[in-house]
Amino acid sequence: MRNAVIILLLITCFACSKENLGIPRTPLAQESPDGHFVAFVRNHLSIDPPNQSIWIGEVSGPMTRVEKLFEDMDWCSTIAWSADSSTVAFVIRRGRLRVVDAASSKTMFNDWVVEWHGEYPPYNNIEDLTLSGDGKAARFRVRHRNDGCSDFKTIDISGNQ
Repeated sequence: MRNAVIILLLITCFACSKENLGIPRTPLAQESPDGHFVAFVRNHLSIDPPNQSIWIGEVSGPMTRVEKLFEDMDWCSTIAWSADSSTVAFVIRRGRLRVVDAASSKTMFNDWVVEWHGEYPPYNNIEDLTLSGDGKAARFRVRHRNDGCSDFKTIDISGNQ
């Protein structure tokens, strides 16, 4: 019986993908332009990945979890910093933008910025994201699944919460 349990455990482990095991632990990380802060995505063990959370903190200090993303539904694909290192943006599920104040870890903006009707994966995706120098505006293009990319759009992200 013991051998059967060991064999079952080995089969289960070998059947798991790296994503199921939460590997790589940190699939995406971005240091702020001034080198003071770091923002990153953390993978977690999951039967049905992705299972991620997003974090921010001082490079040499404690980290704050900004959001635990919905397992199997949400993932973070992009991190972008403002030039002055005051704000960082996370692109979640290719179409939701979450912008965080670096010093306080408080959310400044959290909303879908592409047309979205609950489809999975989203029909429209954020591409080429940049933040203004002061972190008060986001500039990006929208990639439509069948129609290519739109012109650049700029939106105010200075305080919609």
